[in-house]
Amino acid sequence: TIPDETAEFHADGDYYPVGKLPREFKNIEFVNIVTGEYEKDPYGEYVFKATTPDGYLYTDKEFKFKRVLINNRIVSFETETKNGISYSFEGSIIEMYPEKNSEYSTDNLSGLLIKRKNGKSIAETQITMEYYVGC
Repeated sequence: TIPDETAEFHADGDYYPVGKLPREFKNIEFVNIVTGEYEKDPYGEYVFKATTPDGYLYTDKEFKFKRVLINNRIVSFETETKNGISYSFEGSIIEMYPEKNSEYSTDNLSGLLIKRKNGKSIAETQITMEYYVGC
């Protein structure tokens, strides 16, 4: 299936790591991105209303985004610092088609994740995180 270039794209959702992560990143559970909310219109239909992007990276702690930029499918964020540790990410959301000629698709968040301690880079990895479809 060819992607519908006119379809509206929203980065909202939870993204879970795919594959084995380096030791320094083993505690990464998921990234949550929020770019809007659904509201009922006067006709009773739910419509997406964009909001200021927000979210967090979850390990054994929730690292809220202190800076996030989402431009089309390009994503970057920097988290708050907890116990001297913070994270930053630069990458993009790539639409994936698991089966040829399938109407099903999923989005992967892919890019460079950096772990910092007291503001200094201590580890980095290329990471791919798969969008989780939930209710």
